[in-house]
Amino acid sequence: HLGLDVYFNFLVTDDESRLQLHACTGVNEDVRDRIRFLNFGEAICGTVAAERVGRILEDVQASTDPRASLVRALGLSCYVCQPLLAQDRLIGTLSFGSRTRQRFTPEELSLIRTACDQIAMALDRQRLTCELQRRAEELTRVGAAKDEFLATLSHELRTPLTPVLLTVSLMEANPALPEALREDVATIRRNVELESRLISDLLDLTRIAKG
Repeated sequence: HLGLDVYFNFLVTDDESRLQLHACTGVNEDVRDRIRFLNFGEAICGTVAAERVGRILEDVQASTDPRASLVRALGLSCYVCQPLLAQDRLIGTLSFGSRTRQRFTPEELSLIRTACDQIAMALDRQRLTCELQRRAEELTRVGAAKDEFLATLSHELRTPLTPVLLTVSLMEANPALPEALREDVATIRRNVELESRLISDLLDLTRIAKG
């Protein structure tokens, strides 16, 4: 409908240092390799990304702008590049070119800008979805590690309590135990039993978490 021959979609790299070619059509593999990465301010797409403002080139072959050298080399006659912005965040750029037309009409440019806005929102939703999924998976791993840690900790804490409780019970049952110590031993026994119940509760929590 628009008489387009090429398009380029660049996305900002993860470290936000430059642009990386994500998809394109209408050019050969050598061109793809040559423009695999663009610095901000380089060529038309890099300039649009740096300035966050769209650019329209008409009668490209007559242009003397050095940043348009790649577009001229591709034999394009008109070219438009738009930034992909979502909530003021730069996602990348999307550009279209024709070898048969000298310019786009205002209505066609409006259509291209609208399409780019919709694509930017879709890409941002995709990014957010992936981020939420990554965080959910991370929380699941953390939860599993926590449950495993609690189970191990509870077991290791409980093991030494058994002989302590047994020893204290034997001391309490000993009629030769001085009365001055009997209350102290009873206090020790009550606290060990409380500690044991708390550890049992921890073990119950880890069992519930594991189904």
